[in-house]
Amino acid sequence: MTMSEISMGVVRSLENVWKEKQLIDFIVKINDVSIDCHRLILGACSDFFQALFRSGMREVTENCVVLQGISCRVFRLILKSLYTGVDILTSKNVLEVWRAVNQLQISFMVKVCETFVIKTLSAETWQDTYTNAKLLDSADVLEELYSFMLKNFDRVCLDKTFLDLSYSEIHELVKSQDLIVSSEDLVLEAVVKWVEFVPQLDQDYTMAGVNSNINSKKVNKSTTPGSEVKRKERKQKKIIENSGKDQEELSKISRNENLTQLLTAVRTCIVSPATLKRVFKYKIFSENNDAKAVIFDALSYHVLDFRHGQWPSSAVHRSNSEYSHFGVCATNAGEFQLMCLSTRQWQSIADCAFLKLEIQLVAFDNNLYAIGKEDNRQNGTCKMFVFCGDVWEEVMTMPNPNHALMMFSQGHYIYILDKTDKKIYNFKPQMMSRKMETFADLPGEADIQHAMFYSNSLLLFCSETHNGIDETSVFMLDISSNVWTRLDTLDGPAEQLINFTINDNVYILQTNGSLWRLNFLYSYQKIKFTFIAKLWNFEKKLYGAVTYNGELIIFGNNPAEDPPDEHQLSVVTDVLLNISHLGMDELGSNLIPITLSKKFLLPIT
Repeated sequence: MTMSEISMGVVRSLENVWKEKQLIDFIVKINDVSIDCHRLILGACSDFFQALFRSGMREVTENCVVLQGISCRVFRLILKSLYTGVDILTSKNVLEVWRAVNQLQISFMVKVCETFVIKTLSAETWQDTYTNAKLLDSADVLEELYSFMLKNFDRVCLDKTFLDLSYSEIHELVKSQDLIVSSEDLVLEAVVKWVEFVPQLDQDYTMAGVNSNINSKKVNKSTTPGSEVKRKERKQKKIIENSGKDQEELSKISRNENLTQLLTAVRTCIVSPATLKRVFKYKIFSENNDAKAVIFDALSYHVLDFRHGQWPSSAVHRSNSEYSHFGVCATNAGEFQLMCLSTRQWQSIADCAFLKLEIQLVAFDNNLYAIGKEDNRQNGTCKMFVFCGDVWEEVMTMPNPNHALMMFSQGHYIYILDKTDKKIYNFKPQMMSRKMETFADLPGEADIQHAMFYSNSLLLFCSETHNGIDETSVFMLDISSNVWTRLDTLDGPAEQLINFTINDNVYILQTNGSLWRLNFLYSYQKIKFTFIAKLWNFEKKLYGAVTYNGELIIFGNNPAEDPPDEHQLSVVTDVLLNISHLGMDELGSNLIPITLSKKFLLPIT
């Protein structure tokens, strides 16, 4: 005979004793209905009954207890399961059974109920399941519900129970990188709706609180004139009404105080400007300056074109988003590689058969543009392409194929700096003609290494050598007057100089580790360079940098003297950031940050 056969035999014997009502030694009364039971079964399975039997209370000596809060039907189902071992749970009775076995402290049946509600969790059941899980303080079910709400936020945020979630639950949802949502606009609108909602008060709780105060000063109707009784009854009713209003007002204040914290958890910089402007007009923002500042910063992020190169937490796409953030470059073989900043994995996109040499990249409105040559022939051509998903589309043929070119973007334009021709050209990619126009002449014989826009000015960083020491001369073109001005000369080389933005501050970093911050002095209408720190004391090739989710990521080579992968930069930038150094081989282009659709990526091999 196997153990399984023995177990089944015991269960069948218990079932027969129960059905035949043999050896009955205890009665459970529910609503005047007496139910025959056995102490052994109740005490062995239920911690509630075990504690009762050990208590020596009157119910123990009388062999009878009155049970409240559980229906006869549900208690009989529980007994059936205990005596026969059959599964009695259905989608219709599971919540009632779950509450009953929790009250009776039948731990193994509580676990069975939790497993059942987790397996049957759906858009139709999650609200009732959540209400009961909170009531019964079921950590396992609440954990599964959190995962369900993350995966089904589009539906969940429309349901009433969403508005009853606590602040901590809402905050955990909206800040999660794993939140699956069709649009970040929906997240912002859900947060605003939650803050505006006033939870329904528990009327019994309010009445009980008021009545406890009234009962201490009860009105004696037998000794008090009728008019006085009515006056005091009206006063009591007024107290109850005012108490309810006060509680509602406190609830409004409490939720409004959470608005700013919730907004900082939303990816507000990804929300559309139209939605940002609409919610900005809502009443809950009228007296909340901190909340208004969050929305204003998000609108500024769109207007000031910070979308490439600076991705604070409010601008980072979630894991399920179609888009992700990358550092993209071309290898010496003309292959296009992308470092996914969230996973730190190298991936690739389709190569351009033409682009093989002297490649320059620029990001413009989530599109990747590239110029380059096919070969080194003296009479070869130089072309510009734009990446269109799985193919590269030719934009134009450059007029002077053998000239040294640089490319960068700002606002509505892409700029081409021709170092040979000493001119700067620009064009609007949105224009059908895509015709280049002359923007400005370059100053003198400067050896230009880097170009960038700052505060309505174009800055050129040029190489100079004095007494064998590398220096960086800086020229500024005032866009409004089209006049060049020479600015400060910086110690250190201009070759491979890179720039990046942290919040509203712009920095440049040299290969020798010198970090400078740019400041515009409005009183003098001049740009000042402030030396901040020396991040390392050796020469390091630099390809690009990006600020991503509270981290400064520097792309370059990794010499033996390279500093640790991460260290605090709070003293350097007045902002708490980590520095990550991502080592790379020699590149065939510059490295630029860009946001691209993940559907364009080639499979990782």
